[in-house]
Amino acid sequence: MLLYAALFAVLPPNLDILPRGGVEPSPTVDFWNGLLILVLVFHGIWAFTYTVWTGPTVRVLLAASRAGRAGLTIDEVLREFETSDRANQLLRRRLPKLIQGGYLREERGRYVLLPRGRAAGRVVARVKRAIGDLERA
Repeated sequence: MLLYAALFAVLPPNLDILPRGGVEPSPTVDFWNGLLILVLVFHGIWAFTYTVWTGPTVRVLLAASRAGRAGLTIDEVLREFETSDRANQLLRRRLPKLIQGGYLREERGRYVLLPRGRAAGRVVARVKRAIGDLERA
């Protein structure tokens, strides 16, 4: 935020590229609009990065995809994560949501991907490959 404030103070209001009509007349409004946009962009990047690299839903879908038609037991799902009680509690809440959302189906104690989960897993795997996270995809 300090960098933004410093650059806002020293750069021209139109950055020498905007027409005069495209510049906010109030420097206060201009500053806070810019800061809001900066925060929203940061939040979007943060949410995307969390989802792709560490999101539990993504990791479960990718693990189920690797398991194929055989699916995964709850113990196999938990092995994909830390063995802490917190991870265990998180997954025990997350798996029913994936079933309700139509991503997984439980068959005799094994979680199997449904077409919707397979499609989501493919999309995430492509994104992970594109950003160089090949070992997890």
